[in-house]
Amino acid sequence: MLLIDGLEALGTKWWVRLTNPEFIPIDSCISQKITGLILNFQLAYSRFDQASLLSQLNQNRKLKNPPAELIEMLIIGIDFYNQTGGLFNIGLENQLRAIGYGKPIQTIELVPDINKLIKITDSHIQLIGRGNIDLGGLGKGYLIELIAKYLRSQGYHNFLINGGGDILVSGDSPQTITLENPFELGISLGQVVLDNQALACSSTAKRSWNHPSYGQVSHIINPKKSPSQAPGNQTASFVVGSSILAADIVATILCIGNQTSYNQEILERLADMYGLVVKVL
Repeated sequence: MLLIDGLEALGTKWWVRLTNPEFIPIDSCISQKITGLILNFQLAYSRFDQASLLSQLNQNRKLKNPPAELIEMLIIGIDFYNQTGGLFNIGLENQLRAIGYGKPIQTIELVPDINKLIKITDSHIQLIGRGNIDLGGLGKGYLIELIAKYLRSQGYHNFLINGGGDILVSGDSPQTITLENPFELGISLGQVVLDNQALACSSTAKRSWNHPSYGQVSHIINPKKSPSQAPGNQTASFVVGSSILAADIVATILCIGNQTSYNQEILERLADMYGLVVKVL
């Protein structure tokens, strides 16, 4: 049973369906509730919305009485920043704007150390020094987990959530997913069967453009290089694992630069920790 059919939010489309619903009564309001969950998440955490909580934090440098989910996302971002030696960095909002992804700014600032940028207390979040937050690298994965948590709380355990190609399958019905070549739309790269697993897909092809100063750039940038040093070749990654959030983050890391620009030991440790299987194009 399809609950959400192509809802546009967070720069992509969303689908949610029950894969084995015949034994459980369907709440007629469940689609409306999931839609609200997705749209409210966008309103709160999109950096493109100047009224969002995230934009308020970036503009005012302080946010009082923040919701627990924002604190949790920031803590996750800090944790993966440390686990990846800084390759995964949620503090690149200014750098993204400087290359044309969002409201433009003229100069690219130094990449911030997330451990020094973000201060979290019981009553507020504060940004210290320069650097703004962008949750694009983990937001979709976090939201998919929120939807899954909500469905399970309502008694539904057999479902598929698809947020723009990042997919979570739960329950007793394994699902066969076709992997599409992001560089040749409509061309299959094969299939994967998800059995209580997640698939995260990332690509520099989806959101890329030509910048007058830096050439071909993407919304996925290497925090350890300037945009002028970015490789011209496009990259795509597919990651399967037990955690959609971890798979989403690792898929992003795999698209940073080329395959020699990240620390292989870090990647292998994350893959072992979260039971991930990766494929890079």
